[in-house]
Amino acid sequence: MLLVVGVVVLWRAVSVEAHLTAFIIFALAGCSFAGARELKRREENAGRPAPPEFTERKEPQ
Repeated sequence: MLLVVGVVVLWRAVSVEAHLTAFIIFALAGCSFAGARELKRREENAGRPAPPEFTERKEPQ
C-alpha cells in the first residue's frame, strides 16, 4: 500500500518537498518490507530449540 501511495505522490509532485515526501514514503515501504521479513524469520525460528552452547551452564574453574 505504501508503494502505491509513494507512486501517486511522486506522480503528482510539483515541488521539491513533494518529491522528498514520496521518497520518504518509499523508504517507509522498504522498512516495513524488511521488518515483515525479519518477523517471519523469527516466527519460523521460534519453535526451534537453542543450540547447546547457549543453553548449557558452564561452571567457573
